[in-house]
Amino acid sequence: MEKLMEVLTEGLGNGFARLFEQMGIADEEWRRAGMGKGKSELWNMLTPGDTFRDMNVELYRSHVRELIEREQRGDDLDYGTRAEVIVGLMATSLKAPLAQGPSALYHRLFREVMGAKIHEEVILQTQGGRFTPPRPEWDGQLDELEHEARRQVRTGRPKKLSPVDAQESLGI
Repeated sequence: MEKLMEVLTEGLGNGFARLFEQMGIADEEWRRAGMGKGKSELWNMLTPGDTFRDMNVELYRSHVRELIEREQRGDDLDYGTRAEVIVGLMATSLKAPLAQGPSALYHRLFREVMGAKIHEEVILQTQGGRFTPPRPEWDGQLDELEHEARRQVRTGRPKKLSPVDAQESLGI
């Protein structure tokens, strides 16, 4: 299978290879979560878009997992995922330096999504290991910032799937 993908994507550029890789990740996470065989409206929401085109595939995996988990719990699908907030904060930081709160939120979400080891490696490479973690008393403030950031990243996804579509995606 890998060789077929290699052949299909050879010479087409990294964009097509990344798209196929992301589609594979969505399918893998779909199966891992025990979602039904028939694809549903939720499956269409997992289709990789421009947001994750040039991003690390683990960031996209986190996005997919979070949406599937929300659907399984019956939670609102419209709020931005942690991965979408990371992408938004990253894009903002390219235009202007982030204030202390958003910067601390970015680091917290990055550690949660990508793992502490990768976060530490990035800090060593980019800041010479100089990183002051947010003070514990900031936890509540960071939770509020995260909630607000997720709200601002609203996507236009439906809040909930229709009962029929939800049953299909859960295999009921």
